Amino acid sequence: MIEPQYDSIRMNNIGLFEMHNKGKVGLCDRAGKELLPIEYDTIRPFHEGYAVLYKDEVFHGFANIEGEVVDLSQSGYYLIPEVDYFSCGRLLTYTINKGRRFYRYIDTKANPCGGTYAEAHPFADGYASVLIFANVNDLDEVAPDMIDVNGTPISFETEKKSNMSFVSSFRNGSAVVVFRNKFYTMTSDNLELQPIYSDSLRSRKSLVLSESPILDISTLHDNKTLIKARNKSAFIFDKHLRLEEYTLGGGARVEVRDPEEEPRVMPKPCFEVCSDGDKYGLVYNGYEVLPPQFDEVTHVEDHFAVVRTNGKYGVLTIEPNSNFEFYLNNNDEIPFRHRQQIVDLKAVLPKCINEAIVISCSDDCVIDGASLDPIDNYEGKFLKYRCTLKIPSDLSNTLTDHSYQFRVEYDGLRSNVFDVHVKEWYNKYYSVSMKSQQFDLASYTDEITIEFDLIKEETIYDHQTYYKVVEVYQIMDDGSQVLLDHHDVNDLHYYFKLSLDKIDRPRINFIIHITETGCPTVKYPFVANFEIPEPVEGEDSDEPRRAKVTVESVKSSSRIINTMPDMIMEVESSIEVVR
Repeated sequence: MIEPQYDSIRMNNIGLFEMHNKGKVGLCDRAGKELLPIEYDTIRPFHEGYAVLYKDEVFHGFANIEGEVVDLSQSGYYLIPEVDYFSCGRLLTYTINKGRRFYRYIDTKANPCGGTYAEAHPFADGYASVLIFANVNDLDEVAPDMIDVNGTPISFETEKKSNMSFVSSFRNGSAVVVFRNKFYTMTSDNLELQPIYSDSLRSRKSLVLSESPILDISTLHDNKTLIKARNKSAFIFDKHLRLEEYTLGGGARVEVRDPEEEPRVMPKPCFEVCSDGDKYGLVYNGYEVLPPQFDEVTHVEDHFAVVRTNGKYGVLTIEPNSNFEFYLNNNDEIPFRHRQQIVDLKAVLPKCINEAIVISCSDDCVIDGASLDPIDNYEGKFLKYRCTLKIPSDLSNTLTDHSYQFRVEYDGLRSNVFDVHVKEWYNKYYSVSMKSQQFDLASYTDEITIEFDLIKEETIYDHQTYYKVVEVYQIMDDGSQVLLDHHDVNDLHYYFKLSLDKIDRPRINFIIHITETGCPTVKYPFVANFEIPEPVEGEDSDEPRRAKVTVESVKSSSRIINTMPDMIMEVESSIEVVR
């Protein structure tokens, strides 16, 4: 990733990033490695593996694709603006002496190739058209010539070069040469000369000749060159002296064009752009990897995206084999005993991330930011936190799937939201121990006092007092429940009275509710069974009969009732009384 810190970012002709800041430009590769610092006015497009550099508005040198610079700032070399690129491994330069230009070619090591020329053009097909100094004592006496990449002039078998009055640059393997007023074409593969005819008869009369011993050469707009010949023939050359169009014998105008350069094949982008209207994000393989958070996404290609945020541009790179992983409570089941449960959260980060924090997107999960423990070792990058979980409103004592949502803020980016699934259940904190279980009554009209204790489960690490509500209900024959008065001796010891007045059934059912604040209600059902002996023969029937009462827990399925939304959920396992 290239962090957003640039005024603009453009991808050049070979897929490298041009980084612009305050009117200057540098170069980075796709991994974000700086190839050229941001100190140049212009970095020209790469050609043959090299790019020409300008600094302080003048020619500075050139660089290869690895960012290695050949500094020519003190060489005295200048460039022709339209020819500031390498051709056939040669760069055309010039120096100025007494107000006059002297042209010279240099190679990729800045070594001169060949001599000094009065005029020169870029290489094409391995050759360049030049004007040589024909007389070292008279610099105004020049002659056209053609040189190879080593600066060696070409030779002709059929004509003397002294008779050559014009030679163009090559285009599509052909050049135009004028010898002794006669026009020829020359091929770059064998330098063979072929006369030019004004018609298809190819007769001596149709040879294309100049109007006079001195060629009729004139300069047109855009530095184009026009050469007229007999029989209404004419040739037009571009600013690099390449044949652009011609007319033979007053016939139709024929245009000469270079083969179209194949544009750089842009790899298919793996990203798609998503938007929420004002901001933009990125989708990878149909999966949102970065939600809308950018002001602009200017370019997507291959595994890269150029984005703008807060007025600055950066480059994002997808790492297809790197993902965020989350482990809540080490992926173990989470038993809630109270309204909150403290667990560990571990986030596994890709190695390429520098700084990151985890943000909870769930109201029922609070991350303790101060507990952050970053770990970076040979196993990977980890962030460890302590988290406080709030008991889900629908949690029962059966294993239930629950999800928490997290996102990661890293290196100035915001990830999408991740769902982390865990198994949870409500594990009772209190159980009920019955203190008095059997009663002998002189009369069934009496009442009994039932005492019970609350027993805390597994409190070895628990020293906190949790607020709770204890209630006792009698269950009537019609299924309704009547709240009974009860008394607390202390926080864990309680008693209530159960009246047996005019009892006409063999048992009384009652249930003890324990509700910890914010948690489901746990119910402990009990039954008081009555044994009343049959009247003895001869015994006064009006005399009260003694009764035996036994209090027992109900071993059938009990229920946990969620007191928050008033929803009842069945619990599979029974709750046993501690005796």
